[in-house]
Amino acid sequence: MHKQSGFTLIELMVVIAIIGILAAIGVPKYGSYLDRSEASACVGELNSYRTLSIAEASLGEGAPEFSFQSCAENTDVDELFNVFAGAADNQLAEAIEVLTQDRQETVYVSEGGIISLNNE
Repeated sequence: MHKQSGFTLIELMVVIAIIGILAAIGVPKYGSYLDRSEASACVGELNSYRTLSIAEASLGEGAPEFSFQSCAENTDVDELFNVFAGAADNQLAEAIEVLTQDRQETVYVSEGGIISLNNE
């Protein structure tokens, strides 16, 4: 007699169920990972802009041009410049919130120019 090789229907159903369980657990975590990743990239851009703003302010210049990729395109560079340049001169400006480009996460910039992912 010749024995047939292959998978039974039950074995295939068990594998599909396991894949479904793993996907149900992994997809929400992946979305959270993307949120944190974009927010961290926005913090990096804001740190770069802070350094540029302080340098420009020390030269007596105004708000520098800057193209944000992770922070929202409508981020107000003049308002950021006032916060960062004012903090460098010990003049506190109003704290602001910056949204990320795609995932709409919030990044906070305090009165003293400190950038963080939480509002503390």
